[in-house]
Amino acid sequence: MQPNYAKLATLYTIRAEMNKENEPQSAAPRAVVQSIPAYSGAAYGNSDFLRAISDKEPRDAWRVMDELMESLSVMQPKTYAAVMNKLNDL
Repeated sequence: MQPNYAKLATLYTIRAEMNKENEPQSAAPRAVVQSIPAYSGAAYGNSDFLRAISDKEPRDAWRVMDELMESLSVMQPKTYAAVMNKLNDL
């Protein structure tokens, strides 16, 4: 089970990403994911989050993110909605 402070750190990371100015997205990261079977955090960046999950199984990382999103939907419904909108717009 992940400690509360670690969950908060993830929440603040999501908030920081949402507050960034819209940057143009390149197709390169998507191509990397499709061309290699294992996830490589280095392909996307060097944030604390990406470094933490770089050697983990994607399904395990998604399970943690799903728990975070459930908590976020209760604690910060507007932030949750904004994240879901961004994901739907991908």
